[in-house]
Amino acid sequence: TWLKTIQDILIDPEERICINSFNQTLAKSFVSQIKTELETNWRLKWLFPEILWDDPLKGTYVDENGKRQRIPWTTESIRVKRKSRAKEDTVTASGLVTGQKTGGHYTILIYDDPVTLDSVTSPELIERTTNAFQMSLNTGANAPGKPVRVRIIGTRYHFADTYSVIIKNRTAILRVHPCVDAKGEPVLLSKQMLAKKKADLGSWVYASQMMCDPRQSSN
Repeated sequence: TWLKTIQDILIDPEERICINSFNQTLAKSFVSQIKTELETNWRLKWLFPEILWDDPLKGTYVDENGKRQRIPWTTESIRVKRKSRAKEDTVTASGLVTGQKTGGHYTILIYDDPVTLDSVTSPELIERTTNAFQMSLNTGANAPGKPVRVRIIGTRYHFADTYSVIIKNRTAILRVHPCVDAKGEPVLLSKQMLAKKKADLGSWVYASQMMCDPRQSSN
């Protein structure tokens, strides 16, 4: 959500990216991280002066016609140097269940934590989150030879959550990285550290956050 998005922008500054989280506050935190990096990383500015502003905090720039234009540069949305006059900024923060953006069309849709602990407390909330996710897919802008790209990052807290629908519908390619390999051997931490984590976190949290599978909470 942070570095891959920056790479996307540097490869093609015409990209229009929307970062969706369960609410807009979460989404803004991701945009803020990208915003800060593009403000302070002088090596990137030196390498990509045709894309990145020298000082976006000035708030304005002079265009090719000599007119002063505003630089959208907030935690809600940012815009780099580009040729397009599209109404959508380069990166925009959107809530999914609360504060969902409407009217925009984006070339890349990123979902980071679209599901939270609060969104799986009842079947009604799960359905509401799923409906909001499916509605947001219509903000993608398919172009000839360049379909909209979708990236989803998150933790599963319920076996029947929105992610289960995403997996069933093959909306995205599933990539799961639990704390153990196929043989049950730890991939990062020692067996002793994993055993302590399981004892400290409890079976359900360990299954969701470490094993990436809430169904394993009874193990």
